Amino acid sequence: EQLATLAVSHEKLTAPDLGDALAAAEGTERDPTRAAVLRALRFERDRAMCLPARLVRAIAEAQVLSMTAWRGARERSDFAVFAPHLERVLALRREAAEHLLTTLRPRGSAAASPAPEPYDALLEANEPGMRVARLEPLFERMVGWLAPFAAERAAAARPSVLAGMRLSGDAQWAFTL
Repeated sequence: EQLATLAVSHEKLTAPDLGDALAAAEGTERDPTRAAVLRALRFERDRAMCLPARLVRAIAEAQVLSMTAWRGARERSDFAVFAPHLERVLALRREAAEHLLTTLRPRGSAAASPAPEPYDALLEANEPGMRVARLEPLFERMVGWLAPFAAERAAAARPSVLAGMRLSGDAQWAFTL
């Protein structure tokens, strides 16, 4: 069912009629909220146009199979059960990134800028404007303090202020706020 839904969704996003309607609406929409919705739809459509339907279907199928494998592997503490599924999903995502990079330049990148990393194309879907070049220094700084902090917490007799506490959903929310 999920695969069928994704196939229909991809088909609708890439339909020529939607492209025509979107182009007409983009040129005439004055309401800022509706214009923002049109920009978001344009972004999704442009990305969908880069991906062949067979790849969209293969990614969906691999993700469903990998989730099932993950559950079983986690129950048995056996990563080897999950590893081939993870490799398949990563290979398909890399293929999608290559399709996106050959067709689109991520938002905010200039023509003269260096070629983006493949992961830049995937990041763009969830964090517009974010690039691997910005993430790597951030992660490097985090490792400097996070790894020692995690080791210290793991070695502590009471690793967390919340260790052993049972909180209702409302109490968890209140604590988080």
